[in-house]
Amino acid sequence: MLQVRDGAGETLGVLFHRYQTPLFNFYSKLTGDRALSEDLVQEVFLRILKYRQSYCPGTPFRAWVYQIARNARIDHFRKFPPQTALEPEMLPPVLPTDPAQQQQEVELLHRALQQLP
Repeated sequence: MLQVRDGAGETLGVLFHRYQTPLFNFYSKLTGDRALSEDLVQEVFLRILKYRQSYCPGTPFRAWVYQIARNARIDHFRKFPPQTALEPEMLPPVLPTDPAQQQQEVELLHRALQQLP
C-alpha cells in the first residue's frame, strides 16, 4: 500500500488480486446480491486510489480497507435505500363495500372479542 500511496498505481493490481475475493464475500454476506457486491468491490478500489494519501504507515492495511468497504456500503444504501416489499399482512385491510357483508364481519368480530378472557 505504501507504493500505491507514493504513486505506483500498478501495484494496486497486487492488492486487488489479494483482497478482491475476501471483499466480495464480505459484501455477498451483507447484501445477498452478487452484482451489487461486485460493484461495491470496484468502489472500494476506486476509493483506495482516491484516498491513498490518508493511509498511515503502521496502520494495518486490512483494517483500513475494510473501513473503506463499510463506508462504501453505507454510502450506497444512503443513495439507494433498499425497497422493502410489503407482505400481505402489512397492507391495510380492504373493507367490504356491501353493507350486509360489512355487518356480518362486525358481528363476527364482536363474537370473537367476547370469547377473549
